[in-house]
Amino acid sequence: MRAIQIKIRRASEIYALQNRIIHAIMADAGMPYTQYREDWMEAVRMAGGKKAKGLSGLTLGHRRKLIFAISPMKGKRGFNPAVPPELSGWRKGDPDMISGSFRRPGGKFPGRPADRFFDDPYVGKMMRKIEAMLAEAKRPWKYAHDMAKHMYNIDRLEWCHEMQIHDIVAALVYDAKRHGRWLGK
Repeated sequence: MRAIQIKIRRASEIYALQNRIIHAIMADAGMPYTQYREDWMEAVRMAGGKKAKGLSGLTLGHRRKLIFAISPMKGKRGFNPAVPPELSGWRKGDPDMISGSFRRPGGKFPGRPADRFFDDPYVGKMMRKIEAMLAEAKRPWKYAHDMAKHMYNIDRLEWCHEMQIHDIVAALVYDAKRHGRWLGK
């Protein structure tokens, strides 16, 4: 299973990435950005409207369209950064904004693994047992993730194999016995 990368981007970071791509495209075409302005202004006007006078007047969304329009190769398009909806209207000179769309939504139980990890017959049973033991001990899910990190050098509990999850349950049972919370056999 792959790790989910969370990256919060600033509008100015996206703008800088777009600038590098546009300059690389222009240099590959043999037209530096400052030279022969009229040759590439038609593409700028198509992406940003008739009033566009240059790249700095375009919004991030229009600049993204421009890269798709003028890029001769799909390779350059692959580096074109995604623009979150809340930043698409940002222009150079506006106050810098941070995109919050890349954050995970905070739930009732932060750090709890997704429900799909509870659907598996064996792993789901172990995960529900871990959840119950953590609730009984009044500990957050981070405690179980930290146990996985300490025992197996794995950052998240849901990335562990069945036997590793079984060992974490055994460690939680041992902890419950030590603190007088275990009423099992």
